[in-house]
Amino acid sequence: MTTFMIFDWVGRQMPVFKWASACLNLKACLCLAVSRLVFFAVFLLEALPKYVCDDHSCAKGPIIKSDTVTILTMIVFALSNGWLSSVTMMKYSSCVTKKVDGSLAANIQTFMLNSGLFAGGLLSLGIAVPFSK
Repeated sequence: MTTFMIFDWVGRQMPVFKWASACLNLKACLCLAVSRLVFFAVFLLEALPKYVCDDHSCAKGPIIKSDTVTILTMIVFALSNGWLSSVTMMKYSSCVTKKVDGSLAANIQTFMLNSGLFAGGLLSLGIAVPFSK
């Protein structure tokens, strides 16, 4: 968890460098955010035990057993999380034309951010409970 928090913070600082977000528009941010779903599959391969199809018994641990791969995956995931969330929040303000709508847009962004955090927490519990013994 510490690895994620540190590199998420580093990712949130990356938009300070203009080259890091100059080439992205909102559609590119959306495509990158959706492509991050690959990490979900990789994390499952790193955490869940491999099952043998014949007798449905648990084999000797997960498919990906390397701690180095796990840490590198977490670093890339955290960097992309911090960077994409910051860039998306900054670029979204360019879509709002009226000053009055800016406050509403900020409220929507905050609600969506908190909803995503809540959904992620529920999803992690939903995955952890069936596999805990």
